[in-house]
Amino acid sequence: IMDGKPPLSSFQEKEISPGVFLTDFRSRSDSTPSQTAAILTSESNKIAALEYDIKELENAISHLLKSNIELRSALEEDPDPVYIEAISENEEALKKKRLLLVSLRDQLEASGLYL
Repeated sequence: IMDGKPPLSSFQEKEISPGVFLTDFRSRSDSTPSQTAAILTSESNKIAALEYDIKELENAISHLLKSNIELRSALEEDPDPVYIEAISENEEALKKKRLLLVSLRDQLEASGLYL
């Protein structure tokens, strides 16, 4: 301990995803081992939930884009106003989902992980 700080090897690391580790750098006096485990588990769950939500949103966006391609194709064959309305609704849903996706990615980045 040359600079008054404990060596890195004294901190507990937990693998939260394959190849992704979370290190608790708090002073040992800050928490008990059971508190540390609860915090790590809670943080791991939050990160896993964010990753899941991001994948779900990406999937939903993909389906909306595919749906709009199919609707535009149908609109060329039949100029039914229902197709125009559906495309418009999908575009609004896409805007909202893209904004939410950016927000979730920002939260994941803030947690120290990057996509």
